[in-house]
Order: sequence, then C-alpha cells, then structure tokens
Amino acid sequence: MLKPPCNNIDDVANPVSMTCLQGSPWMNTAAVPLLATGKRDFLNSATKLSNSDNFHPNLNLFPYYNAPNVTSRCDTTSSKHCTVAHLSVSHNAYSKFNETALGRNTELAATEIMAKMKSSSFIHLAAGDAHTNFYDLDGSRT
Repeated sequence: MLKPPCNNIDDVANPVSMTCLQGSPWMNTAAVPLLATGKRDFLNSATKLSNSDNFHPNLNLFPYYNAPNVTSRCDTTSSKHCTVAHLSVSHNAYSKFNETALGRNTELAATEIMAKMKSSSFIHLAAGDAHTNFYDLDGSRT
C-alpha cells in the first residue's frame, strides 16, 4: 500500500512516519547526488552528501522555510569524514478532475513533482570548496 505524502506545513523536515511518506526517495538516491557531484567530486574525498527530501503542499508560499537548505557544512582542511546534510523540497501536483470523476476523495498519483534543491556550487561551498565556481558547476545547465 502506498503512503500519502506527509505535507507537514509546520516544519521544514517532515517526520519519519509509518503512515505517510516523508519525501521522494528518488530525490535522496538519484537526483540530488547526481546534480550536486555529477560534474565534479568534492575536494575532500572523505566528504559525503546526504539528502532528506520533504513533501510540502504546492500552494504553500508562506512560511518561506519550505525551501531547500544545507543544515551541516564541512571543512576541507580536515581529512576526517564529514557529511554535508541537504534538505530538498518536493511539491506534488494532482489532477483533481481525474480523481473526483472516479468518485475518490483522495488523489491516487501526482501528475508532476516540482523539486527544489540548492545549486551544485552552493553544495560544493558547504563541502568546503572555497574555489567553487557557479558557471563551471551550474552555468551550463541553465
């Protein structure tokens, strides 16, 4: 059985729950790692990236904290293992017409997912790479 998204509007990070889905597993395992380190690995090879994706309702403009964020940073002068913790946000868009035509009260599947994350250069800065360049890491993607 699929779990509905948590859509917690009171906090950035949704709770880990048995009754709802915190965020998109694909964002945690594929999208953010690929976009953050796809062009260049972190300078400190001991630095790792962890992502926590969180579903939030698409209509929420406020509070503004439903935005991507980096919650822990690393220092390149240290050779110790360090993890850059990143929070991404996903907004599900549903087609209410299709679901209500079937006589259901809740949506079955999102028609699209809008995902928000920090730029690759911002994540590299958080990893301690002081010489990161937006145009090298992100500029060719726009």
